[in-house]
Amino acid sequence: MADLARLRHALFQIASEIFLLPGPDRMSRLSEAARELRAETDWLAAFSFFQPVARFLAALGAQTPEDHGQLQVQYQSLFAPSTQRKPVPLHEAGFIAGTDGSSGLMLASIEQHYAASGVAASQAGPHMPDHISTELEFLSLLCGREAEAWEKGDLKAARRMQDR
Repeated sequence: MADLARLRHALFQIASEIFLLPGPDRMSRLSEAARELRAETDWLAAFSFFQPVARFLAALGAQTPEDHGQLQVQYQSLFAPSTQRKPVPLHEAGFIAGTDGSSGLMLASIEQHYAASGVAASQAGPHMPDHISTELEFLSLLCGREAEAWEKGDLKAARRMQDR
């Protein structure tokens, strides 16, 4: 169970970085992390989710810092405002229609959930608490805590992290 939690921790951490604008440094770190993780995941071959995860890690591991220019163009075409189409929202609030104040309540709820876990979203960064990279990083943190709980034999704490 600890190994699976560590795998989720690493995959959520990688996913949180993917939803940020690609740059040479980020791509180098992601590519290296994907190669390292892929080298350690042969034991997952029996799981049904293994093939898509292995393909994802292989594709990410094959990226080079030189690929960042093309990836930035693709990123911008998906997530940046355009006169031709509406971008894919990177913030949870982007999925809430209307101006009834529900996005403010949603942000407060997310921050409250972070706080209940002993975490505060950084106000120094450019991303709101509902940015997908922030939420995925939070999931990574919870999976890391879950793995530590499994390793200590604390079933109750491990289940609490899963519930969160």
